[in-house]
Amino acid sequence: AFLRGSEYRQLRTEGFPDWTKRDYYAFLRGSEKYGRRKVEEIALEMDGKTVEEVKRYSQAFWSKGTWMLPDFERLVRRIEKGEAALHRRNAVQTVLAWKCDQYMNPWEELQVPYQYAARGRLVSMYGDENGPVRQYTEAEDRFLICMTAALGYGEWDRLKAELRRCWEFRFNYHLIARSPLDLSRRLEQLVRMLERERADSRRKQGRRAAAVVSRTTRAKKRTQGDLGGGASSGDDAPESKVPRQ
Repeated sequence: AFLRGSEYRQLRTEGFPDWTKRDYYAFLRGSEKYGRRKVEEIALEMDGKTVEEVKRYSQAFWSKGTWMLPDFERLVRRIEKGEAALHRRNAVQTVLAWKCDQYMNPWEELQVPYQYAARGRLVSMYGDENGPVRQYTEAEDRFLICMTAALGYGEWDRLKAELRRCWEFRFNYHLIARSPLDLSRRLEQLVRMLERERADSRRKQGRRAAAVVSRTTRAKKRTQGDLGGGASSGDDAPESKVPRQ
């Protein structure tokens, strides 16, 4: 059956006639990069689309995409993969900020928790197979942690550029020769150390807090027992007999 002119115009107004395939793919890239709920950020990735237009399109995409798009499940998996990477990036930034905030000057004072590194599993870039995994010196690891916290996790090309500009390592050809992929792998190892350190620190804080609560509870019970014992001893004391005259 053919649609009448009025019916066709009504359906066009209810749909998205101004959205092109380019806009469609830009919407998918923005959803993958920022997450499906970050409508404002997705709108910034698109040319000529307002936040309200993107919000309306997003609602239609997630409510009607199941039966209107044949590859909807594949698109959802792609967006979910991007959201998982975004969640991981935020978690790593939290750990790096937690570590750097422990020092007045982390660029010089930060201590790398090598005691939380896996032992004997990786070969260092200097050929050392014994002891904890120390592919880099502590000064190099300290720089990588602080600079990644400043630039953002995942900015490996920028990290490489900042490393080449750092005067402290201008003659460190072993470090300068590392590729962005090598730096990302080292950061992953450092982040795992920091995550183990933070988890251990939180467990210790929890045990200390539980010990304080336990001591406080015992002290209250002893105080209440002493008060109760004093009151009961006074009530149960025999009355003194005064001789009658």
